Amino acid sequence: MQASDITGGVYLKIADLKTLVAVLMLILPKVESVDYRPVCCCHQKLVLNPWVCSVCLSVFCTFTPICTTCNASNVTSSPTVPCLRRSRRTPYSKWFNANCVAKLSTR
Repeated sequence: MQASDITGGVYLKIADLKTLVAVLMLILPKVESVDYRPVCCCHQKLVLNPWVCSVCLSVFCTFTPICTTCNASNVTSSPTVPCLRRSRRTPYSKWFNANCVAKLSTR
């Protein structure tokens, strides 16, 4: 359903193969709205803001430290704060800064 909606097509589920020709020739299918919310693996309910396993891409409604599908550990470490004291300079920037300081001091 989602692929047909994204490409501008129409999704129609036909129960009987014999009626396929009649449906294609005579009946124009109506366009239905598609719900893009994922379904959680634990409760089979639609989830607005899911948790996703980084290994098997299973969708969960709440955070679980161990994925129930593939048994991968989803424990994340706390975010690290970058050290702002050290700056990464290239040799050109060192040369440029040294020459600018030398030229300014000679004026």
